[in-house]
Amino acid sequence: MKLIQDLKKIFRSNRHSVLPLVLILLVAIAGLAIALFFAHERTERDNRTDIERISESPSGYTTIDGEPFVFDTSTHEFTVVTTWATWCSLCGIHLSALSQLSRELGTGIALVAVNRKEQKSIIDSYVSEVGLPDGIIYVLDSEDFLLNATQGYSVPETILYDSSGKERNRMREPLTIETARAFISFATSSE
Repeated sequence: MKLIQDLKKIFRSNRHSVLPLVLILLVAIAGLAIALFFAHERTERDNRTDIERISESPSGYTTIDGEPFVFDTSTHEFTVVTTWATWCSLCGIHLSALSQLSRELGTGIALVAVNRKEQKSIIDSYVSEVGLPDGIIYVLDSEDFLLNATQGYSVPETILYDSSGKERNRMREPLTIETARAFISFATSSE
């Protein structure tokens, strides 16, 4: 009680010198409240799974056939997501290795190849001339969102997700069938 009375006396007698301190204190409290709000919001965003982060493309994803596409790891034990482009000379070998891996592993794994921001007409021309290996879902990413969301930087870049959507393995180079098997084997053995 005495403390409150003393504070009242100080405030009354030094109103002009105390008022700026009170304002500074109020601004500091408001700043702290705002910082805590944004820290909480960032924590909420960081609690998303790795696959949820890449699913948030503002324009969405479509398959090469124009159908909407959503990343869903819950239906397979593993999902392999790789980037490719028509100008990438090694992507053909890479996609062929993943196609062969798909045939070897069967339904326990989903393979998704995401094209890096190329126009549909360029992709269609490439497909009609060269073709694409089977067993892979081909997806268009018109904004290159996937590479940015995964902090990727190469083509091809391959990421393995488990059924909970967590990243389990990543390679930033073309895969042969041998390295594709090792890529999957490494991640599945560390469960």
